[in-house]
Amino acid sequence: MFKKENKSSNPHLIEQYKIYRNKFTHLKELSKQSYFKSMFNKYNNNVKKTWQLTNNIITLKNNSKHNIPQNNRTNSKSKCEELNAFFSNVGKTISAK
Repeated sequence: MFKKENKSSNPHLIEQYKIYRNKFTHLKELSKQSYFKSMFNKYNNNVKKTWQLTNNIITLKNNSKHNIPQNNRTNSKSKCEELNAFFSNVGKTISAK
């Protein structure tokens, strides 16, 4: 569906893809919650395992936010260099005018 949606400009296919994508995401989150609830119930008397699960959840969330593809890092670096070059020449440009 993803390939069809990308290649097509048919609004019906796009809408259908979005509906299934949202359903899949929702079911994935529900299954993840169910898994962690069952694991916490299983290890409710074991403090060490409980903290390991907690750290696992925190690590999963942190990794997903900071997982930047390598090609975007180089683009970011070149953008930073362009901005740096622009702002370092602002004084010269204003004084020349």
